[in-house]
Amino acid sequence: ASDVYVDPNISQECSEEGCGTDQNPFKTITWALQMILPSFENIVTLHLASGTYSPETGEEFPIILPDYVILEGTNEESTIIDAMQTDRVFIIQGAFDITFSELTIQGGFTETNNDGYNPGGGLYINGSEVLFYNVTISSNNAIGSQAAQGGGLFSIWSNITFFNVTITTNTASAGGGLYLILCTATLDNVNII
Repeated sequence: ASDVYVDPNISQECSEEGCGTDQNPFKTITWALQMILPSFENIVTLHLASGTYSPETGEEFPIILPDYVILEGTNEESTIIDAMQTDRVFIIQGAFDITFSELTIQGGFTETNNDGYNPGGGLYINGSEVLFYNVTISSNNAIGSQAAQGGGLFSIWSNITFFNVTITTNTASAGGGLYLILCTATLDNVNII
């Protein structure tokens, strides 16, 4: 397993040799994901420092997650991943062993119109295995036609586990908080508000 550190509060992205350490972290999740090679033998934990990860700090949304990645914040109140309504926050497609812990996912936005199907304001998960542990999913929106599903999270053909999760103030035409299709889902201490 590998440990990689990210801090949105530093002034510029770290792009030299030896970046991603506790003493010399990357600035964005976007860049850190390009610098790692997670695998079954090498699960990578991205340790996310307190702060807001947003377009204002250089994040590019949506963030597309590969297999075998753990995103671990400091806590839900201080580690915020915020797309600021510019796009969806995360896409997880055909990925396994993904974990989110101790963070908030917010500000995601998708719009479904006559041209296509675009569900999942905060997260779009397809054919994947994902664990959420001590996470808040809030203020995400999927708007448009009746196919605008899953404001907070949309998932299909996936194995999803929620443990100590708050899903709040998300909006969609259907499934404002969650919209799960053909999924195996475990919900333990989940508040959908």
